[in-house]
Amino acid sequence: MPTPRLLPSACVLTVALLSSSCTSTLSPGGNSADATAPMVLSTVDEPETLHPLAGFGNSGAAKFYDGLLTSDARLDLRPALASELPFPEEDATVWTVRLREGVTFHDGSEFDSSDVVATYRALLDPAFESPIASRYSMLREVTAVDETTVRFELDEPYSPFLSLLTLGILPSEALEDAEPVRDSALADEPIGTGPYRLTGWTQGEEMTWSGNPDHWQGPPEIEEVRVVFHTDPAEQARFLSSGVADGAMLPPGDPEQLRDPEIHEITEDYEVLRHESVEYRAVSLPTEGPVTGDPSIRMALNLAVNRDELVAEVLGGLGSPASTPASPAMPDLLEPESAFTADPLQAGRLLTTGGWTPGEDGVREREGETARFSLFYAQDDDLDGRLVEAFAADAAEVGIEVETRGVDAADLAEHAADNAVLTSGGRHLDPDFQFFDALHSTSPVEVTANPGGYHNLSVDTALDAAREIADPAQRTVYYWEAQRAYLEEPGLVFLTFLEHAYLQRDGWDGYRPVVESTEHGITWGPWWNLHHWTLD
Repeated sequence: MPTPRLLPSACVLTVALLSSSCTSTLSPGGNSADATAPMVLSTVDEPETLHPLAGFGNSGAAKFYDGLLTSDARLDLRPALASELPFPEEDATVWTVRLREGVTFHDGSEFDSSDVVATYRALLDPAFESPIASRYSMLREVTAVDETTVRFELDEPYSPFLSLLTLGILPSEALEDAEPVRDSALADEPIGTGPYRLTGWTQGEEMTWSGNPDHWQGPPEIEEVRVVFHTDPAEQARFLSSGVADGAMLPPGDPEQLRDPEIHEITEDYEVLRHESVEYRAVSLPTEGPVTGDPSIRMALNLAVNRDELVAEVLGGLGSPASTPASPAMPDLLEPESAFTADPLQAGRLLTTGGWTPGEDGVREREGETARFSLFYAQDDDLDGRLVEAFAADAAEVGIEVETRGVDAADLAEHAADNAVLTSGGRHLDPDFQFFDALHSTSPVEVTANPGGYHNLSVDTALDAAREIADPAQRTVYYWEAQRAYLEEPGLVFLTFLEHAYLQRDGWDGYRPVVESTEHGITWGPWWNLHHWTLD
């Protein structure tokens, strides 16, 4: 199937203000006057790729793609390209999916089982080099029973399997050439069945979408969307002052305090929306490191960090303290007693008991080893830079010297196995996604998984059991056990969970608040269900 080339965007943005010929038709209040005028969104977070096998929108809400399943505002799974919720055979290692009929891709080709098979086989094929393939390690084979039925076979029972079926489905013809997803035309020319089509993308500037008139749920009432990208929060602030934007995703921590109308008068025209998330920041501590692998160092660091101050001072109140992967956004999973409280005095006592005594410069030493290590972080991320500096200051108070080292985000992986790194994570459709990658010993040593190689048999046992049990209450028991075991022997320092903040004008109906994952903005965010919005 041919892949159409996109036409260049019709509008070229200036830094501060769009020309009048490129803006929506706006009412005096700045709101779109009708559904055919583009909704203009503002963000500093531009996607690197739009390829679902490279990770774009793999938790659903992908705009250009539909998965077999989707979720509602409560994160309950619902059929999308599947005609009904899939059902397992007795041992839960074989799942059968019935497909929706009459669906077409954006290029007009018909959707059927061959497209599902091609998508998932490409995901598992090493030739495609999908960075999310490890999440599907339990999937042995996917086959087409007939044109409207697909069969998934697993190596072992895996209770969260349905939550993996939100992956965007691609046309089989687009996957005929096995090539790394990073080199695929689909990275910036998506072909899906989703409610919106990409009509232009000037990288670093803007992206435009148009409603899919043939979508199986019907065409979106919000027909056109323009997403304007900014290089930093200050540039976004200047853009918002123009009054053009209908909505904005604010940077983590809102460093420009855009949500405060006393600082930015334009904010009075917007409603501030705050979404809880499972997105966290944590400091990995390599297990094999002579300093970071020592149990007393690990526990002392967890007691030294003042997480409440991190939330207040670094996140500007947009977040909550983190001690384990269990986010307050999913309260049933949060074991009530599984939290560290800042206690520098106790941290010092533990270090002394562990043989670490203060040297002449105040940095602790033990048998010729100095309590010193490097902490790498993404230097272009302002929030991460401020978090590591605050962490290093708290560590210094108990005699541990942390050298913070900013590098390009793409280079973090090469440091992850041997050094501490500031890592992030958070996937919200199933607790297994949140816990297993971060804490299980079999997780890959990656920046977004278990970079420090943490291993704890009690944690592993509880997480393995939770994967095999379908009953939600029993699974919660196992996740509570995992948290208690982790707190007795921590291997990372979880710092904070982030709260995502947005600005949105009035004028539309359909907004539904939702708990979010690390991926948000043009996927999740207030506009996660934009194709269901209507004019007030």
